[in-house]
Order: sequence, then C-alpha cells, then structure tokens
Amino acid sequence: MSKTGCTTSRVNRVPSCSAHYRNEASMGGVSAAIGQLRDGQPTVGVPEACQLLGISRSHGYQAVKRGVFPAKVLKIGGSYRVVAASLARVLEGVEGAA
Repeated sequence: MSKTGCTTSRVNRVPSCSAHYRNEASMGGVSAAIGQLRDGQPTVGVPEACQLLGISRSHGYQAVKRGVFPAKVLKIGGSYRVVAASLARVLEGVEGAA
C-alpha cells in the first residue's frame, strides 16, 4: 500500500483507488490527474470519474443511465467503466475553460 492507502496493480503499478486520483487532483491540480489518466489503466470506475469531475456518484450513475455522461462509458457485464482517454479530454476542456 502507498501513503494514500491504496494498492497498485501488479501488472503496471497503477493505483487502483479513487483516493489516489483525489490526492493527485488536490496536490497538482487537474493537470496531474489528466497525466495519471493518460499513463494509467485504459478505464476507470464511475466513482473515480465522478470524483475527478466534481459530481456525486449518484448523479454520475444517473447521467450514465440517461446516456449523458460527459465521457465515453462502456458497459461490461453488469458494471460501467469510463474510458480514461475520453475522461482526460473532458478534463482538459474544463482546465482550459478555467
């Protein structure tokens, strides 16, 4: 476990918890979170994506079910995964607008 209390994947040593993304975003701003998304796993969970977007988990799942989530979402089995590259592009647009 790291300082943030999350574990890392054995394959590519990528943090597997939302606390890591929260810390990245708070310590280095949106740019650090975007870099982590680009260098990490190809998808993230809806809760992690919502944390980065600054919306509640329940609002995020409602947006996914309505088909209006701002990033590309895949349904795999019974779960949803957000495409990290798509989320990074959304966050880059938010950063540029600020």
